[in-house]
Amino acid sequence: MFAWSSGRGRLANDLLARWDALDGIAFEQEIARVVRRRGRYSAEVTPATGDFGIEVIARHRCGGRRTGIQVKRYQPARRAGAAAVMEAHAGAASHRCDAAAVVTIGRFTSAAVRLAERLEVRLIDRAALAAWARTGRSPFEPAVTRPPRR
Repeated sequence: MFAWSSGRGRLANDLLARWDALDGIAFEQEIARVVRRRGRYSAEVTPATGDFGIEVIARHRCGGRRTGIQVKRYQPARRAGAAAVMEAHAGAASHRCDAAAVVTIGRFTSAAVRLAERLEVRLIDRAALAAWARTGRSPFEPAVTRPPRR
């Protein structure tokens, strides 16, 4: 477990290095733990099969807004593409989520960024994860706030 403290710059780098060493399933579980850590969300890891591309479902404790999160554990130099965005968008709809996000320890292609803007999918890359570790401000807030689905 990662402990928040005042030396956040160094701790952010330590955390990223730790995440770099995790396998895909362990990284999914770690993202769910980190989502829960700040207390505003509950989070569950979906089953490995039949998840429709969504590995973590975060539910905001106030209002119940659900975010379907696709987790891509790529090497830091590898970029997640538009297919990851499409999968997250469709998977979030399948899980009846209000928003979708893609998390990667790497970066995103320009095509992924353009598509995410159109589909309102939140992209969380290595830089956003590091900023989160430094500041404690969650990147999982949706780009556009929508009322929960009924």
